[in-house]
Amino acid sequence: MISATANFQAALAAYTSGNIIVQVVIGNYWRVFTNYVDGISGHYPWIVSVDDLDMTVQDLDGGADQRTGGVTVQDNGGAITADFPNFTFEGQQIQIKVGFVGLAQNDFCTLFTGFIDTVSSANSNNDYYIQFSDVQTKLAAVVYQTGDDGSPTSSSNVKTVSGHPLAILMNICQQLSVPYDETTITAYMNGPFAGTQFVFYLTQAPAAADFIKAQLMKPLGGYIWINAAGLLTCRFFVPLAGPVAVGAFGKSTWLDIPEAGQTNMVNTVQMQFDLDNSSGTSSGDYLSSFTENYTPSYDLYGNLSSEITINADGVRSAFQGFFTAALTAVLIFMRYGFKNLTFDSESSGGSNPDSIWNTLLYEPGDIVAVTHPQVPDRKAGVIGITNKLFEILNKTIKFTEGKLTYTMIDASYLSNFGLYKITPPGETTYVLDSSANQKQYMYFCGANEEYSNGDPGHILG
Repeated sequence: MISATANFQAALAAYTSGNIIVQVVIGNYWRVFTNYVDGISGHYPWIVSVDDLDMTVQDLDGGADQRTGGVTVQDNGGAITADFPNFTFEGQQIQIKVGFVGLAQNDFCTLFTGFIDTVSSANSNNDYYIQFSDVQTKLAAVVYQTGDDGSPTSSSNVKTVSGHPLAILMNICQQLSVPYDETTITAYMNGPFAGTQFVFYLTQAPAAADFIKAQLMKPLGGYIWINAAGLLTCRFFVPLAGPVAVGAFGKSTWLDIPEAGQTNMVNTVQMQFDLDNSSGTSSGDYLSSFTENYTPSYDLYGNLSSEITINADGVRSAFQGFFTAALTAVLIFMRYGFKNLTFDSESSGGSNPDSIWNTLLYEPGDIVAVTHPQVPDRKAGVIGITNKLFEILNKTIKFTEGKLTYTMIDASYLSNFGLYKITPPGETTYVLDSSANQKQYMYFCGANEEYSNGDPGHILG
């Protein structure tokens, strides 16, 4: 979830109507623009409008669209024009913050951090339109331009890149001065993907964004995106911890009834790896291939099939390549193998209404529990779902209306996915063990699949 102070969270939870204050904070600039008077010195209520802010994730393709937008600000008495000789707006950091009357400045919540692209005149030169985008702009640059012998990377001068794929991700961010979420990335690196190693033999310098999405994220079943703090972060189909909902959606959360759609089905996954390109005389072919058909899906839908192919240049059979392929295939099948329920305006038959402003802090990868008496549960054959787990994907913030729109997909499969390790010999029982061990090991439980204190039994990973 988006980070917010306790004061902001309390004000957000209590909000039912009234003014939502939007602030535009520009790095090294002495003015803060707002849409309403917020009572803070140095702030100017000159905002005319703020564009909707969209976050669109392509989870099967390893990434998210770059977020862009803009804010229109009055040039009150020519004050902004007078600042141009002494201040360059383009390239400066810009943050969009929101809050409520009575909150201190440090309680305002940052929803977007990016950089100013252009400042153009608007409304017969009475206003300025400040256009911005997120830091993905920097990922258009190429990386690994120097081969192993110091000359430019080419088919005759291969660049070898090896290591943990998430360590490679952080290295690319460092090369391009892209700020990144080290805590989350490291947690995945040392958690679900501990010991993973990729080896690339690059024959040309790749564009960073394409390389990260197609070669680091997609083979592992994950995606990158830029969070509210402006940091590159990631999410994977395998979770960091158990499927614990961080919040809830109910009937009153939406402004209309969300119509249930279906995800696009994927029931065959092919991963090609062991790319033979380590020298100028290499074949350039993939020497290994793993194809998995999801039998339960084929049994259910008959001849209906949909395949995804992953060309994993860095995956090597010598470094658990077949295991990586099999794990990613299973994760994709659990997520997309059964035309799972989704709330998405673009899904077949789906209508995705706006939700209330109180849901503001959710972001991609968050798990929420959804309860709604008018949404059909096709698996149970009844109308109504209760505490069904969904994962947030896309998000649109509508500042002017004080509303949000989310795309979310069924994530109930996470309850059946192994997360815990085998308990070491001599380990004590679950209820007597340390909290740290309880979070990583599996223990014997009763026939009711619970431990003696009532906690649900862990599933072996």
